[in-house]
Amino acid sequence: MAGDTSTAPRAAAAPAVPAAPAPDVPAAGAPAPGGRRPRRPLLRRAGSAGGAVAAQLAQAGASLLLQVVALRALGAEGLAVLALVYSGLVLLTALSSGLVGDSLTVLDRRSPRVRAGLVVVAVVVALLGSAGAGAAVRVAGVLGDGGAVVVAAATASFLLRDLVRRWLMAALRFGRVLAVDVLTLLATAGWLLLRSADLGLVDLFAALLAGQLAGLLLALALVPRAERRGAAAWRSPDVPAVLRYGVWRAAQQGVRPGTLVLVRLLVVAAVGTVAFGQLEAARVYAAPAMLVLSGGAGFLFASYAARRADGMRVLLASADRGAVVLVLAAGLTGVVAVVGAPLLGPLLTGGSFGLDLVAVVGWCAYAAAAATLTPYASLAAVGGRHVAVLLVRLLELGVSVGAVALVLALDVGAAWVPLALCLGPLGCALVVRRGLLVPLVARGVPLVPPAVAGTAR
Repeated sequence: MAGDTSTAPRAAAAPAVPAAPAPDVPAAGAPAPGGRRPRRPLLRRAGSAGGAVAAQLAQAGASLLLQVVALRALGAEGLAVLALVYSGLVLLTALSSGLVGDSLTVLDRRSPRVRAGLVVVAVVVALLGSAGAGAAVRVAGVLGDGGAVVVAAATASFLLRDLVRRWLMAALRFGRVLAVDVLTLLATAGWLLLRSADLGLVDLFAALLAGQLAGLLLALALVPRAERRGAAAWRSPDVPAVLRYGVWRAAQQGVRPGTLVLVRLLVVAAVGTVAFGQLEAARVYAAPAMLVLSGGAGFLFASYAARRADGMRVLLASADRGAVVLVLAAGLTGVVAVVGAPLLGPLLTGGSFGLDLVAVVGWCAYAAAAATLTPYASLAAVGGRHVAVLLVRLLELGVSVGAVALVLALDVGAAWVPLALCLGPLGCALVVRRGLLVPLVARGVPLVPPAVAGTAR
């Protein structure tokens, strides 16, 4: 967590792009002396991609642990309640990550005013998000006053840890990201072990809080010294520059988790919390396919932002390869999940019910479908077409929710919902590639950092 204090402002002071290579080292992608391309940058990118996927697996491990514990301790209905609250938290994180995380990746963080603007926006988003989350669970009657406070604190920690984690990703320090995510998982598991005798819903959110706080503190300590250097221009933070780029990215990043929130509400209204909990159990089981996608996506966006000098034609070819790799990885993971479902399913559910294989196949197929869109949407956003990408993602939302509503209206079973979700990302991948990226390649549009990001080209 698809999914971060007084020291945070110092961590935000990060350069927009990786430091220039030493004079005797060829730039990434540039021919080496003698006409051959250097192998080291390629190997470094491959290692970074592997680190990104490993970090995503570790990060999502805490989320999966909470959901598995909820399913075994509280049953399908308890998992349904946790999933609904957690999906709202994921939506908040996506909005925060788009607004601040993507801005710190793309904008010029070497500018003190931009750094100050990033920190101001990050703190405001964390405060508003935590207050909103606590109020929402209290008004909905899911938890009492004490539980609402725990959810609010967990939300703030979650948002801040995610943003500091994004600073590390923007610097391509995926090994440090992995260390942060592993500590988060261990702290979450440790709290659950301490409370294992009498677990309730509040304990799950307390475990979430413990893990996120531990990860936040380590992430702040691991931010490279160069990323902290320089005094921020606190008297004149460039908040408008952050908002001009970040608002569009936040809206875009919020489409997919927002779609899943709407779908979950539709399913609960149509079939009830128990059936929805069983559908969520299939999603938890199939989650590794989605984790491959998320880890690759996190690497791709930071990689495209750092490799603008390679040009759009080279990066589009890279996005094509990325789409193929992500689809194959998600598909292979899905096949393994389906084959192992009869044996592993009872271990997940505690034997209280069986996993629906149609739902398992559907969630794996949705992971593969989403993987076809991710590389192209990331590249288009780095290329300044973030407004157009947002419009396409809104189309994805409409198509996906409409398909799910049709499945529920036909009463063919909630297990078919994940397959219906595939229509949106598959169609939009074609639209983004053919309608947005290919014309940029044809016109030879340069990839220029949007220092004063605002309108899309």
